[in-house]
Amino acid sequence: MKLFIYDDYKNIYPELSGHALTDALILRAVKEYGISVSSLKVIRDHRGKPFIVPHSEVKVNVSVSHCGSTFAAIVSEANCGIDIQEARNTDVLKIAGRFFSEEEYRLVEKEGSDRFFRLWTRKEAYAKYTGGGLGQVMKKISVIDREDVTFTESILPNGMYCCICTKEEPEWMQ
Repeated sequence: MKLFIYDDYKNIYPELSGHALTDALILRAVKEYGISVSSLKVIRDHRGKPFIVPHSEVKVNVSVSHCGSTFAAIVSEANCGIDIQEARNTDVLKIAGRFFSEEEYRLVEKEGSDRFFRLWTRKEAYAKYTGGGLGQVMKKISVIDREDVTFTESILPNGMYCCICTKEEPEWMQ
C-alpha cells in the first residue's frame, strides 16, 4: 500500500478536467506504485468508485480524494478507502447532529472541530472502503471502535486531515 499526494493537481494535466483528470492521476499513482499502465484503464461502479481494468498480475485497488488543490490516492493490493478534508469554519454540531451517531456527536460536542473533521474523514474513507457510498455511512453508522477495519489518521503537511481505511494497519504504520 502506498499513499500519493499531488498538490496543485489541476496543473499536472492542465488540459484535463473532471473524470479524465482523475483517471490520469489514478494511472499516474498506479505507475508510481510500480505497475505498468500501458494497457490499463479506469472504470467506475454505479456509485463512482474507481477500479483498474484489466487487472495485471497484481490486483490493484485504488481510492482517491481531493480537497482544494490537493489530490490524494491510495494504491494497494488490498481493498482501501481514503479521504482528505481541509478544516474550515462550519457549524460542526449541526452537521454532526444530522449525520453522526449519538456517541460520535458527544465526542464532537466535547472535543470540538478537530474531532469532527477526524470523524468525517473516517466516515468518508469507510464509505469508500465498503463501496456502500456516503448514504450508508452518514445514516448514523458509527466509525468509532470498529473491529472490522483499521483507520489510519494523519495530518498532511499542508494541514489537511487524512484518513485511510483498510482491513489491516498499513505496513508503514507498524
